[in-house]
Amino acid sequence: MIKQSISKKYKFAKIPTELVWRNQLSSFSPNAKFVSIYLLTAPSFNMLGLFEAPLSTICKDTGLTKERVLEAIEELSQSDFIRYEREREEVWVLPMASTQTGAGKLSAKQQSGVLNVLTRLWECKFSFFDDFVKLYREIYSFLPEKLEDLEYDM
Repeated sequence: MIKQSISKKYKFAKIPTELVWRNQLSSFSPNAKFVSIYLLTAPSFNMLGLFEAPLSTICKDTGLTKERVLEAIEELSQSDFIRYEREREEVWVLPMASTQTGAGKLSAKQQSGVLNVLTRLWECKFSFFDDFVKLYREIYSFLPEKLEDLEYDM
């Protein structure tokens, strides 16, 4: 048997049970629930919930047809759980940043991680970057005033 190492990125991902069973996800169709859980655990996710999510990959990983994935994405989008940019195949899982980094004060290490992810997203002109910053600016008070001043925090 081949032993695979698990990166810290996957080892420490959090999905609060209240998000799944008591809030938004409980009212979704089975396919939308499946796609939402997939997006919360996707191999390409990051702690902010802004990442590439090609339809072909979602279909391959979930076993759902393209039509069913698109229906699920539409349902998740209409309920403001995600935003999906189909042309660029980019997704924003709206509650992900608060579940991954926490709702309280972020540690220095978490702040550094947030800045590094945001810098990468800024550089590639990620679809939902501005909307994300607008929504999370109060929580991430450590962001520079001018987003052009974002830089990697080592």
